[in-house]
Amino acid sequence: TFDRQGQCTFANHADDWQGKLTAQRTALGKVSVDTWGGWAWINLDPDCGPLAEYLGVVPDMLDPFGLQNMRYRWRKWIIFDC
Repeated sequence: TFDRQGQCTFANHADDWQGKLTAQRTALGKVSVDTWGGWAWINLDPDCGPLAEYLGVVPDMLDPFGLQNMRYRWRKWIIFDC
C-alpha cells in the first residue's frame, strides 16, 4: 500500500525480508503525467520535457478528429502456441 507521495505504508510479512525491505527500496519513483486526446501519458524519465513540447504540431493536426471521443468498435483475439 502506498500513500500519495509514493511511500510504502504497508508491506505484508515485512519481517521476512531480513531488513532488505526498506522505505528507500519500496518507494515509488516520480513520474510525469499529462493528458491529450483522451489518453493519459506517463513518462518515467524525471528529466523529460512537457508533453505539449514533445507532441509539437501533432495536436493541431489530430484535434479536429476528436480522438478523446472515440471508442473501440471491434476487437480480435488470436491465440497461438509459443
